Amino acid sequence: MSYSVLIVDDSFLIRKIIRNLPVWGTDTGFIIAGEAENSQEAMAFLDSRTYDLVITDICMPGLDGLDLLDKIKREKLATCVVLLSDHAEFSYARKGILYGAFDYLLKPVTEDVFSDLLQRVRIYLDKEMFGQSALQSGSRALKWKDIISGGEYQGLLRSLRQGQTVAIEQAHVLARYVQLALDMNVVKTRAVLYTVGEQLNAQLLADFPWLTKYADLKGRLNECLAVGAMTDILQAFADFIQNLLDIIAAFTPRQFADERVRKIAGYMLEHIDAQLSLKMVAEELYINRTHMCDVFKAKAGLTAGAYLQFLKIAHAEYLLKNTAISLEDITECLGYKSKEYFSRVFKQQTGILPEACRRSASSC
Repeated sequence: MSYSVLIVDDSFLIRKIIRNLPVWGTDTGFIIAGEAENSQEAMAFLDSRTYDLVITDICMPGLDGLDLLDKIKREKLATCVVLLSDHAEFSYARKGILYGAFDYLLKPVTEDVFSDLLQRVRIYLDKEMFGQSALQSGSRALKWKDIISGGEYQGLLRSLRQGQTVAIEQAHVLARYVQLALDMNVVKTRAVLYTVGEQLNAQLLADFPWLTKYADLKGRLNECLAVGAMTDILQAFADFIQNLLDIIAAFTPRQFADERVRKIAGYMLEHIDAQLSLKMVAEELYINRTHMCDVFKAKAGLTAGAYLQFLKIAHAEYLLKNTAISLEDITECLGYKSKEYFSRVFKQQTGILPEACRRSASSC
């Protein structure tokens, strides 16, 4: 039995590369039955006949690949849809997976990757043809809440909030459960876990709004789950959770158990960009400055001044890596008397000068 394929891409070169791959014909059971250079042309093909497999680019002029996917799924115009994307388009590809695409491929396409894809598509289509249950994302959207129990998710979130290392074990268990529920499909597992990561980020930011001044949580998530052809998805998700634990532990260590210390630290965390000084903190909290410093050192194990300086440099590092704010403006908002003095303090804490920190971020 042969399955018909429609290729949709606005690049003639990409269509030609795909067409010339030695993966088509009676040996594999897949025949290219049509080519379209945009979604409108693809719809004309789909209106005239049914295709078993549609391989479509995500970003095209006019109606894009996700819109085409949505129309195909709603009107049942093809059995299986695979997306083509660049690395930079991963967020779109992930949405496609969540809303019913079978898989996605990164450009440039290769024979080995395409061959592996068609083998998996063949199994899926055979099951559809002979009335067996479809893969979970073939005929309906993937919803992470349908796969992960509320208890598992809330347990992981609670451990993160409290900075408990058991979160790593919980992350492994949760990711393994998702992987098994999705028949070991790496792409779909990554898509679901990426969404879980987004939810965790959102809830942690609601609990600790000051995190936006010190860490790019979305960037951490992308580094762990949205790149390459990673197969060890369990470790990838655990790495992301470890990153979150490290961030929370760095700014709210376990020794900050004393309520007075948490109040002082909380004010510093939230107002770090207001030319903050120990005198200002004490005045805002209606505490004697000397008493505040004594309590902080006795209960937290470090001086309030050292903690405040740590926060200032951490915030500066975030601004240098993630914004275009000038070094002069950063120096001013942090309350340092001169750019030169700030640079010396920055190097003492980070090992590099502010300019080098910004260059390293822009080169990534």
